[in-house]
Amino acid sequence: MRHGDAMTLESVAKRAGVGIATVYRNFPTREDLVRHIMADIVEQALDDLEHILQHPPQNLTQANEVIQQLVSLIDGVGLNIVIPTLLNPDEAALSEGYAQARSRLLDMLLLVASQLKACGAVHPSIEAIDFYNGIARLVDHQARSAHGSLGSNHQDLLNIFLAGCRHGVSTGSPEGFPQ
Repeated sequence: MRHGDAMTLESVAKRAGVGIATVYRNFPTREDLVRHIMADIVEQALDDLEHILQHPPQNLTQANEVIQQLVSLIDGVGLNIVIPTLLNPDEAALSEGYAQARSRLLDMLLLVASQLKACGAVHPSIEAIDFYNGIARLVDHQARSAHGSLGSNHQDLLNIFLAGCRHGVSTGSPEGFPQ
């Protein structure tokens, strides 16, 4: 899935260790496979977000733990792949089930963001979708080190991003920067 347009059903079969006929029997087209993968990602994300929502953070320390859970969810589950699709889907092309899951996922992401705002981890001026899109871009799989974790430079960028989210969006230009 992370290879995007380069993914073929043949490469999926090879990586899964099954024959191409098995893949075609279950997923006649690449689009069918992608839809199935996206549905799995969304379902896992819904389960994880439900758990986060059941235990809302009460302070900044707990909010930071929730943010780390979100980073793991966005990167580990693959939500970083789904977020761009969620933002700009072709509404007519969405199945009813996917459209409902998309709506539920977006609602849950907004609720988590509002919990983080209530604890001061995200400034009220930061739009929820910008917060999630920023994390998704910063934890992109290309940022991974050989050990599977974020490289130190990318972790630093994520920390800077999160610090900026706590302070919010400025309407003026920073001191020393031209307008």
